[in-house]
Amino acid sequence: MVTNSKIPMKKQYTVSILRPAGNETALIKGIPDSRERIRLNTELMKLYPSLEQVGFYEKTGASTARLEMAGGEFCGNALRSLAFLLLDKNKGAMKIKSSGVDKPLISGVQKVNSAYAQMPIIQSFESVNKISKDLTSVTLSGITHLITTDDSRLNEDVLKIRGKQILSSQGLLTSCPAAGVMFLSKIN
Repeated sequence: MVTNSKIPMKKQYTVSILRPAGNETALIKGIPDSRERIRLNTELMKLYPSLEQVGFYEKTGASTARLEMAGGEFCGNALRSLAFLLLDKNKGAMKIKSSGVDKPLISGVQKVNSAYAQMPIIQSFESVNKISKDLTSVTLSGITHLITTDDSRLNEDVLKIRGKQILSSQGLLTSCPAAGVMFLSKIN
């Protein structure tokens, strides 16, 4: 889903809201300085309570772009959302330089309503930490993911509440630029 709207603030910004994998993401055209990015992130989070992250972008060439997340982190869902937006939902690929990674990543659209993004490779397994039987922490550039097999069959709203509880229990709501929880289902 893509929603385009103009948000009147000190400057007029074009904001697109997408929901990759249910992860509501706002993409703002233009890359203001870091102070303005943080301010806009705060304002949008107030306006759209279900919003999970905010990114800022600019097209840098025919098939290249730049993406800066409000917290300076890497976000795979924002990366593929940007490709989906810039390719106007049409099949194709582009290189996007994203915050949180050193080199451009390939992102694109393969079929209707399906976007993909290359993920950065973990340089060291030192960033993987087993916290408990059902909880593992993986730290990448600017973002920490908690991976759990706990409660994976709950509905989306309950999962979001549970995810926030898990992040809070690990002290990750305010201690890092970005954090998220991945719920895995064990099959066989």
